[in-house]
Amino acid sequence: MVNEAHAESSSSQNDSRTIYSVRSSDSGSRGDGTPVRARGTRRSDVEVILSDGSSFFVPASLWGRIGRAEGELANEQWLNSLQHQVDLSAARGRALSLQARREHSSSQLRRKLVEREIDPVIADIAIDSLVRDRLVDDARFARMWVESRLRRHPEGRAALFAGLLRSGISRELAERSLEQITAEDGDVLDRAIESAAVRLERSGSLEPQVLTRKLAARGFSYQQIRNYLVRRENRS
Repeated sequence: MVNEAHAESSSSQNDSRTIYSVRSSDSGSRGDGTPVRARGTRRSDVEVILSDGSSFFVPASLWGRIGRAEGELANEQWLNSLQHQVDLSAARGRALSLQARREHSSSQLRRKLVEREIDPVIADIAIDSLVRDRLVDDARFARMWVESRLRRHPEGRAALFAGLLRSGISRELAERSLEQITAEDGDVLDRAIESAAVRLERSGSLEPQVLTRKLAARGFSYQQIRNYLVRRENRS
């Protein structure tokens, strides 16, 4: 942590420190010359050593953008700003790692970052930057979530809407996403109720009243259910 490098120094001492040297995190060595890195650092980190002997690690990519040259001043204001950028870089990296595993809504990502003890303010800034870069997109998540849900656990519009809200999608976006999907494929919910009914009756045919209750519990409207029962009756 950057703050550890200057937490115990007085304000005047802090403002007079300079950058003594900058080296890769594995540039140190044991007695036999074997490279050694500080625990918790990465090969992509650099170690920054200050003139008072304190040191800290910073991602090399970040240091390349905002770092200072050896001999330049390393005052308290600059170190605090650097700490903020280090924290932000770590939060972005963690969010991208989570996003690489599966698509998340911005709300889900924020919750997971905070659960991993990332400051909520830093988490918000990191996620906002990912949204601007289109690496996090709630509209994309909503569409993918609905399409996946219809394949794996077919349910009606009401249940899909509630699921989107639980995933942190706004009511407006949830409504718009469902409207777009049903407008592009007018039969998508008819296929969903057909699939749901088949799954519910795998272990045996159900009485219409029982099937109606179970389909309603999956978010299908009573009008959809009546239409499905009519179609099934016509096929028999």
